[in-house]
Amino acid sequence: MDVTGGPLIGKAVSGLATNSISAMVILVLLAVAAIVHLLIFVNTCQYWLNY
Repeated sequence: MDVTGGPLIGKAVSGLATNSISAMVILVLLAVAAIVHLLIFVNTCQYWLNY
């Protein structure tokens, strides 16, 4: 049981770890993109309001 269970549990844990890391990276990239779009939107609004 230990010989077959150990590697399977290890694979499951490593798979979850890599999935969570990739999910975190995707969330961070989405957050950065949202902030950049928000800044561009605010800048364009200020530009149009000034003129």
